[in-house]
Amino acid sequence: MIKSLIFDLGNVLIIKNKRTPGLRYQAVNLPLYRFLKKIAKKYKLYSLTNIDETYHKINTNRGIYKIFRKVYTSFETGIEKPDKKAFLMVLKDNSLNPGETLMVDDNSEHLKIAKKLGMKVILFKNNKGFFRELKNKGIK
Repeated sequence: MIKSLIFDLGNVLIIKNKRTPGLRYQAVNLPLYRFLKKIAKKYKLYSLTNIDETYHKINTNRGIYKIFRKVYTSFETGIEKPDKKAFLMVLKDNSLNPGETLMVDDNSEHLKIAKKLGMKVILFKNNKGFFRELKNKGIK
């Protein structure tokens, strides 16, 4: 049974959108954000992202991180995915059981490491496929 979810940000929760040039073409994936906000009471949500300080500040100001219990950024930790130390840090810091943890990322190389560590994984391509995969894993 999945009890916690770890999300990448880029191309998952934050998507490219030419209509938001003031935010460097980044927009919030609103259907996913609303869903995460809804399930945050039932599941422990974390973010593990290779984001730089500029985008981190933008996302902080937008309030995106409020749905997560903790956000791990590569510029703060000094560890980038796919280094397994990044995944282990999130698991250890939060006493998460890898078998009860789902990692969501748009990069299959990152997910290979998560899977080797015993986590469940979903390769994020789009919302439709993602929500179908979640349903298959029993998350609604």
